[in-house]
Amino acid sequence: MILPTADDLPPHDDSAERALLSCFLDDPKTAANLAGPVYNDDFYTEANRGIFRALTACISREPAPVGIMAVVPMVRDELVRVGATLALQALPDVAEVGTRAIDAENYAKIVRRLSASRSAMRAAYDVMVLARTDGDAALELGRQRFAESHEAFKSSQKDSEPISICAADLLVEPEDTRLAYWAGHALPGSVMLEVAAPKTGKTWINAAFIGALERGEGWLGGEPYPDGPITSLIASEEPPAVVKSWLRRFGVTKAHIVTRREASRLLSRPWKERVKWLETRAVEIGAKVLAVDTFRFWASLGSKEENDAGAVGAAMMPLLVAAGSSDLLVLVTHHTRKGEGGGSRTAGSAAFDGAVDTILDVENFSPNNPNDGRRKIKARGRFIDPENGYGDERVIRYVSPDADAPATFVLEGSIREARESEDRQRITEAVRSNPACTTPELIGLAHIRPQDAHAVLKRMVGFELLRTGTGKAKDPHRWVINPTHAAMTK
Repeated sequence: MILPTADDLPPHDDSAERALLSCFLDDPKTAANLAGPVYNDDFYTEANRGIFRALTACISREPAPVGIMAVVPMVRDELVRVGATLALQALPDVAEVGTRAIDAENYAKIVRRLSASRSAMRAAYDVMVLARTDGDAALELGRQRFAESHEAFKSSQKDSEPISICAADLLVEPEDTRLAYWAGHALPGSVMLEVAAPKTGKTWINAAFIGALERGEGWLGGEPYPDGPITSLIASEEPPAVVKSWLRRFGVTKAHIVTRREASRLLSRPWKERVKWLETRAVEIGAKVLAVDTFRFWASLGSKEENDAGAVGAAMMPLLVAAGSSDLLVLVTHHTRKGEGGGSRTAGSAAFDGAVDTILDVENFSPNNPNDGRRKIKARGRFIDPENGYGDERVIRYVSPDADAPATFVLEGSIREARESEDRQRITEAVRSNPACTTPELIGLAHIRPQDAHAVLKRMVGFELLRTGTGKAKDPHRWVINPTHAAMTK
């Protein structure tokens, strides 16, 4: 019988191996962040294995080098030190391949799959050789090596093949209640779109949210994150000076930031690569939140593409993939459309709202007084219980920083509750400045719609206010401050 030799066990792809090594030359830390590990023996040629060993040595150094111009000299020095002649000769060709770290996952799948195939063929060869002298031992070795090769093959495939899950298995999984923005709207693995007009304060709201997660605090009445403080990666369109101002204001100290200054290094890449870089960086630093502020800046989507459903869907897909594959909460800020009218306020195509899991619609609570510190937020999306209404509307209020705590936003209640509180305050001030005023006079002084004023007055009479008169034409109702209530609330 003619037996195969080791030279008959190729299957390998030298171009894929060199492309993967070129990805690692672009950023050596990529090797440690792949979905499945790559080992030295996964490379077929000794030259490629030598380069990989040198790269591994570079990863262990502090600070780890980044960028092919910095990495190649270090790898060359390491190869010279260990005397890896074949690898040293191959290094220039590998460096010229020019693949980027963003592509490493695809090439790693090819390399791992072929390595698993070679392992299976080696196992068959070893069993055949042993079978010539000891059949029982060959049978036992075959079982052992088959199991090892099968596990290696499954490992090489699991990150590249789609999978499904039985409904029964999915239903018994524990509910995910982490990172509740409020009422469970913001969950790991989801995308949240925050929509607001320019200069409404969406960046401040995000900074307050991220600061609260960093400190392990509950946000807007929610419970603190059970597994401790959360780190975030923020891609901001603003210059460093502006970013530093709100970092200080909201006590954000642990998040990693990509400002407008650093953006030029990413904006030269395609949008898919930008998102993949941000996702990879978030995983590297252990971030659970990726904030993209704003979508229009980072996606470089023109007005024509922004109104095209296909273009918007394609632009949102990398964010959805990043959220799902790395279990990130991706928080994307975007602008409102111009003009009034019903329906969504999101600028551009309706595909924006359809693509994401949750939409946060942010407005000034008082359109005529944007500096009062209050904002209306309406949450819509997949995590809203339809039995409790289409959306969850809340009012939040800005709280300035002091010596003991950074700035933040606090929950004031529903929009109806906030409106009534404001109406009560206006009515009280009007009565205090004009004692014994009639109901029509009070409504005019308070600048409140009559139907709203009458509803609030019914709830205030006998508590904050006292009412005199019979309500007749010659004896109208008049309103005064209840001295007992005023004394109790001092």
